[in-house]
Amino acid sequence: MQIGFYFSPLRIALNPTGVGRHTTCMISKLAGSEGVSGVLLANRHSYANIASRLPSGLAQMPTTLLPGRERLMRFLLQYTRLLPIDRFNNKLDWIYCPKEQPIYTKQARLAVTVHDVVSLENNIPGMPKPSFLKRKRWKATVVQLLARADLILSVSQFTKERILQLFDIPDEKKIIVVGNGVSEQFFRDKGSEDHTVLERYNLDNRSYVLAIGGLSARKGGDTIVKLAQAIKRSNLDTEIIVAGTTHTPKNIAAVEELASFGNPLPIRLLGYVHDHDLSVLLSNSLAFLFPSLYEGFGIPALEAMAAGTPVISSNTTSLPEVVGDAGIVVEPTAISEMLSAITEFARNDQTRQEYIEIGRKRVTKYTWNQCASRALNALKTY
Repeated sequence: MQIGFYFSPLRIALNPTGVGRHTTCMISKLAGSEGVSGVLLANRHSYANIASRLPSGLAQMPTTLLPGRERLMRFLLQYTRLLPIDRFNNKLDWIYCPKEQPIYTKQARLAVTVHDVVSLENNIPGMPKPSFLKRKRWKATVVQLLARADLILSVSQFTKERILQLFDIPDEKKIIVVGNGVSEQFFRDKGSEDHTVLERYNLDNRSYVLAIGGLSARKGGDTIVKLAQAIKRSNLDTEIIVAGTTHTPKNIAAVEELASFGNPLPIRLLGYVHDHDLSVLLSNSLAFLFPSLYEGFGIPALEAMAAGTPVISSNTTSLPEVVGDAGIVVEPTAISEMLSAITEFARNDQTRQEYIEIGRKRVTKYTWNQCASRALNALKTY
């Protein structure tokens, strides 16, 4: 089976978040599967600029180079029928897009991963409603995707059900749940060599809780700020450190205002953290905090389990499906319950170790090899 892999912009493979992780890992595993000949379909200019920095699974793949500028090519492939992508490589059986890009093909079949439909959701408490234009554009994208794709790969049962609820799809078998996985480097124990990383972030010999995704509304930024205030009132000697670059302005203002008056909250923003450092920070964290309001899946929760860190998660959207009984699952605004969980982990190592063990057993079900195997079986049989 010959599969062409297309995603744009190509740079999402360099500093991957959730969609970026799925993109690089699924392509690498599928391309390495027995009986598969994989080709990366990439814009000539973009590929030349970042080829040396691509993850090895992508950098070592045979590549078909597409002409023109990446943004223009992306527009032509998605929104017109002028350029079927298999025109540039007519030997392909399937085109696989690991993110929501309904590109046009003429001969090859098309498979596309849908990660979430958050831009079509109107009633998520605590989250601003998507703008009319954003909803309209996203709906048009999904409608076109459903029309063009022979196979839809969903990252969770929750996302699949939302697609079926929002759109009229005659054949439910067209949507296959493949899930997400955890990269090998997150399966680790903390060790003495972690000192270098912890020292760099000024976290050596300090108790902290880690959150990922910034202080945005979607990731529960409001809750994180309020929880930091509650930790300060409780005199618990623990701070919240936040990885990520997306922040709601009011949350940044709240943190900066108190700091300017010499009364800072026990919260620190780290910006983007690369995977090696992130795995170390997770392993040494008292707990992982994930009060997200909406997740199509929720990879960070699994990464925490793999790294040996107990999870405190909200009970919304896909998270109960992913976390199960391996974490403490609460309402996304339940500040007192989150504080109680953090306090319990700080004072009772036995409870903390119990959640670590449950989490490590659960995360073994989520590997990229398993995800790629489910996707490949779908490509072979659909």
